[in-house]
Amino acid sequence: MVHCFLQPMPLGVIDCLALKFGEFGRAYWLEGLSVDEYEHFGPVVLFRTSFEQARQHALQAVDERWKANA
Repeated sequence: MVHCFLQPMPLGVIDCLALKFGEFGRAYWLEGLSVDEYEHFGPVVLFRTSFEQARQHALQAVDERWKANA
C-alpha cells in the first residue's frame, strides 16, 4: 500500500492549481496572504461561517433534546 497523503505534491501540480485558482496560490504559499488579509480571505470566511452555523444548529439540537427530556 502506498500512502499518497504523506507524499510531497509535485511543484507542477501546485503551479497549475495556482494559475487556475488564484485563491489557491495565495492560500498555499507562505507569503501569499498577509496576517491582516487572513480574516477576510474568502475561503476562510466560508469555512468560519459554515462552522459557526453548524455549531449553532448543534446547540439548538442539544437545547431541544434537553427541553424534550425535562
